[in-house]
Amino acid sequence: MNATLESLVVRCEDTLCDEVDDEIVAMNLDNGAFYGLSPVATDIMKYIELPRRAREIRDHLLSRYQVDTKTCETQVLSLLDQLVAEGLIECRDDDAGSGGDSL
Repeated sequence: MNATLESLVVRCEDTLCDEVDDEIVAMNLDNGAFYGLSPVATDIMKYIELPRRAREIRDHLLSRYQVDTKTCETQVLSLLDQLVAEGLIECRDDDAGSGGDSL
């Protein structure tokens, strides 16, 4: 599944993160792989300590970096897909169990 702006982005339970020299080093406990994250990926991983929508992540990055909206959106969704592929995060397209809007 590819991330969309409405995807709910959460860290996987099997992901450990630690900050080293202002960057996050992540470990996927499921496969034992370590990852040194770029400054933008570090910013995202810090921002999603609580689950966030991909559009919130995009807006957060737009407020911190000088980049146009379309470029930011494209790069954020691509990076989220990469983080999903490595098992560091999950992107969910439903609100089931997230305490979302319901009547």
